Amino acid sequence: MESRTALGSGADLPASPLPRRVLFVTGKLAEPALRRVLRDIDPSVEPSVAVMKITVAALMTAPWIA
Repeated sequence: MESRTALGSGADLPASPLPRRVLFVTGKLAEPALRRVLRDIDPSVEPSVAVMKITVAALMTAPWIA
């Protein structure tokens, strides 16, 4: 079974003086909730949010995003 750690925990990464940049892709509906969650993210992570022109991100397909 694959070992997984929480995003931003850094448990499986070597220490780095630079923040780890992570892009979150979401739809319009989830954007406010995602931004609230990201306010409390580990300081070693520098989050960016890309909001697609779709209400529900779960309906995005790879060709649609590209």
